[in-house]
Amino acid sequence: MRRGEIAMSNTWPITSVRHICATITPFNRKGGIDYPRHERHLHWLANQGVEATVEVGTTGESTTIPPDEHIEMVRWAVKFSPIPVIAGAGANSTEEAVHLTRESEQAGARAILSVVPYYNKPNQEGLYRHFVKICQSTGLPVLVYNVPGRTVREIPPKVTLRIRDKCPNMVGIKEATSNTTNVHRYVREGLPVFCGEDAMNFPMLCLGAQGVISVVSNFAPHVVSDLIQRVREERLSDARSINKAMVDLSEAAFVDSNPIPVKYICSLLGFCEDRFRLPMTPLSQALRKKVRAAVSKYVPLTRILK
Repeated sequence: MRRGEIAMSNTWPITSVRHICATITPFNRKGGIDYPRHERHLHWLANQGVEATVEVGTTGESTTIPPDEHIEMVRWAVKFSPIPVIAGAGANSTEEAVHLTRESEQAGARAILSVVPYYNKPNQEGLYRHFVKICQSTGLPVLVYNVPGRTVREIPPKVTLRIRDKCPNMVGIKEATSNTTNVHRYVREGLPVFCGEDAMNFPMLCLGAQGVISVVSNFAPHVVSDLIQRVREERLSDARSINKAMVDLSEAAFVDSNPIPVKYICSLLGFCEDRFRLPMTPLSQALRKKVRAAVSKYVPLTRILK
């Protein structure tokens, strides 16, 4: 082990997992987190084939959840979720990301998802040092999260692989882009890829991605599970048919900024109220009609949770 590195303290085989849901964070009428409803949602997801969840990530509205509440959310999910919890623990300040990572490990998370720093646009050396410091602060497996549509900065494969070579606990990447060239490179180099763009699940799985970290899974996990299974079985004709539903549902889930549409859909199913913390606001009436029409083709929009 290199000087300064922390030995892996967690042997959970994240790289054997294929179906991960990036969960919403439900809020109650007072603006707090609706823990009882989230617990019921988590149990439903587990029963529908989801193998793990990301808590307090992009879909979980991490940017409006302060650090203390963030860690409490992870701690609570670890206690009550029937499936492993991956903690969203990224920040555009390296020290804050390290703090969230260490506290998430103490809270019992099984792995860390750490986003490329947003807004401050670090150069490649800054990206490298940022993630090395995070990885060396924890014994948990770490997934790097590449989402340039949110962060403005993309992490190139040569930097990601350099981090992997330095830090054995950097075990994969969530690739939330349509860049199949990156996927080719990572698969060739033996770095597990998790697709973070639901509309790209099918092509990325066909290219050798390990699995998906899905937003659509919040309300249609059966579609995601079926797609993964058909690709694994190399039943590509069946997979292409399922992919039509996958693309339609993805378009509905992203007609507005994530998680605005998915929370609306989940509210129809009883998994949350249609509530946000500013600057996020509910879906417009015009888009609600469009989303309901698209989703109802594949998901019965009746309340699952009362």
